[in-house]
Amino acid sequence: MLSKGILGGLATHITISIGSLVHAATSSTIHKSSLQSHSSSSWGDEVIIAQKVIDSIYDECHVGPIEFIDEELIFEDPAALCTSRKEVQNAFFLLQYISPVKKSRIVYDVRDNDEIRNNKMITVVLEQYQQYTIGRDLILRSHVLVDVDVRKQKVVRIEERWNGNKLPRIGYPSRVINGFVSNIFTDAFLAMTSIASSQSKK
Repeated sequence: MLSKGILGGLATHITISIGSLVHAATSSTIHKSSLQSHSSSSWGDEVIIAQKVIDSIYDECHVGPIEFIDEELIFEDPAALCTSRKEVQNAFFLLQYISPVKKSRIVYDVRDNDEIRNNKMITVVLEQYQQYTIGRDLILRSHVLVDVDVRKQKVVRIEERWNGNKLPRIGYPSRVINGFVSNIFTDAFLAMTSIASSQSKK
């Protein structure tokens, strides 16, 4: 009964997340972004860190390289809000099942954010076109905002804006719940898979 509950909860989460992604990829409403592209030569190290982390997360479904990731990493997109490195890893664990393929990813903007949480931050904005296979191939355009702590040289926050649109305030509670549920059910699913694997080797 427990495994059925876990699989049911995981399936529900996957359905909600994929449904949101499909809607974004097929939506014809793309608002003009407030972001403006400009030179980023002053912040070379931070840009490289942001690129490596985003390449790892979106292309390999792995939250790394670990030396560039803050343990309290925050990730938010229109579907979920995750508030630790582990929660983000669990959320992206599911992404591998819809075959992500990078079509293009470029540095769109770099911002000096002065201080966030009493630390100097640089926000690197990447514009990406990512292909997912959900029954058919869908391409999602998004802006990924990556906050890099200059002193720590670590990524502390990632925000993905589908179609370049700012995250709606109205969906905040559901994003928090979805991130929380994703973490719990993915943990349970991985534990169940590990037990089944161990038993099959006996």
